[in-house]
Amino acid sequence: MPSRSKFGKVNLTGRSKIMRRDFTLKVDWSGSAPKIDRGSFSLALPEATPSGSKVFIDANHRMNYHYFDLGTKADMTLPEDLSMGDIGHNPITFTIRLVHPVHPGLLSARSAPYTVPPPDEKPRPKKETTFELLKFVPRDLPPGVPTKVEYPEIPGSSDPVFICVNRQECVELWHALVEDEPTPLAHILPPYITAIAERLVSDALRDDFDPEEPITLKSSWQSHWNHLFIGWTNKGLGRDLEANDTQAVDDWILDILSHWSLISGNPAKTISISMGGF
Repeated sequence: MPSRSKFGKVNLTGRSKIMRRDFTLKVDWSGSAPKIDRGSFSLALPEATPSGSKVFIDANHRMNYHYFDLGTKADMTLPEDLSMGDIGHNPITFTIRLVHPVHPGLLSARSAPYTVPPPDEKPRPKKETTFELLKFVPRDLPPGVPTKVEYPEIPGSSDPVFICVNRQECVELWHALVEDEPTPLAHILPPYITAIAERLVSDALRDDFDPEEPITLKSSWQSHWNHLFIGWTNKGLGRDLEANDTQAVDDWILDILSHWSLISGNPAKTISISMGGF
């Protein structure tokens, strides 16, 4: 058996890839709202894609989203308004996508996300009384494994829950998650939020944490998450919810996901758009 192996990708979708070298996109930051610099924009599309394919530029920062309709591949024109007022002077992640002319849900081609930071970007200071409940970290994971969840090992610790990202194969994913890009968050967070809620239930049943524990900065990570979910759903372990009531727990987790989706700006739609829908 060879000591080194290479993973190959099989493209079963027929989708083309728009390479970074195929487009130029700059942002004009001089006004009150950033806008795409019309004069610097250029785009060379894959020859194999149908000439009637619809061309879009998606732009987002966290949950703020804009899209620009450039018409079709054969008759491509930048729209008159290229401003992104809702995004403001924050890093903007762009994706160029082509949608099949006959099947609107079919993506013909797409670029990798391309992030443009503002020229005066500075780190945002955190208050001394704030801390992270969830953190994305790069890890050396087995080949082919993109992510895994890692819970604090020390009982009673207030350390964050880590979502570990394969540093060898998924570095782009890690950067996208750190930048709070909506599409990867929409794909990844719902199952992990579900797993965290289920872990809280399991730990409560094993008496690994006390749901009635008063919340302080030094409270256990389980108590902090339970407190967060109570704020989202107005119920939680130790408050109108019994850990051994399977149906009630299932309903609670669905309420948690519904609230997260509401404050995140409809992740289902984000996923649909990323796959060529509207």
